[in-house]
Formats: sequence, structure tokens, C-alpha cells
Amino acid sequence: AMLAIGVVFATLAIPYALDGHWSSATWALEAAGILWVSIRQNRRYAQIFAMLLQVGAGVLFLLSNAHHIGQSVWMNPAFLGGVFIALGALISARLLSLLDNQNRLQRLHWLFYVWGIGWWLVSALMQIEHYLQFQLFAILILTLLTAAVLFYLDRIRQWDWLPASIQLALVIPVLYFLA
Repeated sequence: AMLAIGVVFATLAIPYALDGHWSSATWALEAAGILWVSIRQNRRYAQIFAMLLQVGAGVLFLLSNAHHIGQSVWMNPAFLGGVFIALGALISARLLSLLDNQNRLQRLHWLFYVWGIGWWLVSALMQIEHYLQFQLFAILILTLLTAAVLFYLDRIRQWDWLPASIQLALVIPVLYFLA
């Protein structure tokens, strides 16, 4: 009960402590933490709250911060906020994928995986388009970096995570085409 009250107050206090860029990004990471705790405690309503908070954070960030690209490449609130939302979504996707197959929420891990990868790629592509001259080379590096991380998690760490395996299989022809 105290954990739930603490989470609610932390969620309400974030907008008072941070500006718009960081509030929604922090909510996305907080949602991943809430999902982890609620899965460990087997609290279904808290799991649903965490997923709604995750999506709400992304929508709020998109609506309030989409036009603020930032002043410097990579180290600006627009890109870092997008990365935080992507990280929260990918953590949520991994946590949901580990649920029992009888749990209907387990099927949503695909949605959160696509949501997270989408945030990662769109945030990075916006930075590339806005700041860099050699855009094709930068897109190649971005795709290669994404493929390397997916390969590390799926093959070396042996997560055996189906969405990552599928995306890795799809990224290799894209790398070949870009190269």
C-alpha cells in the first residue's frame, strides 16, 4: 500500500520538478518501473496503469514537444526524451514478454516493442535529418548500431526474444541495401 501511494505521489510530483520535455520522458521510465513492481506483486490493475502511463507519456511528449528539435545534436531534450520513452517501452515489452502465456497482457509485448523501436528510430532520424550533412552514412550507422544491440541481446545474452529476432532478420537486408 505504501509503495502504491509513493508511486502516485511521485507521478504527480514530476511535472512540478521538471519541464515538459523531461516530465513525459520520466513518466515513461516510471511506467516501466511500475510495470516491473506490479508484475512481481501480481497486481493486474497496476500493470494496466503502467501500460496506460507508458502510452500516455509518449502521446504527451509527442503533442507538447514534437516541434522542439533542440540546439545541439544528440544532447538535447527532444532526442533524449525520445530515447527515454523508447527505453521505457522496450523494458515494458521485455517484461510483458516474460509473463505467462495465459496472461492476456503478455500479447501486448509486441505493441510495446514496436512503440519503443519506433520512438528510437524516429528520434534518431529527426536528429540526423536536422543536423547532419551525410545523412545516408548516419542512417547506416544508426541501423548498424540497432542491429548490433539486437544481436547482442538476442544471440549473445540469449534472451531468445522473438520481436528482436524478427527485427534483426529484417535489419540485415536494410543494411545491405543502405551499404
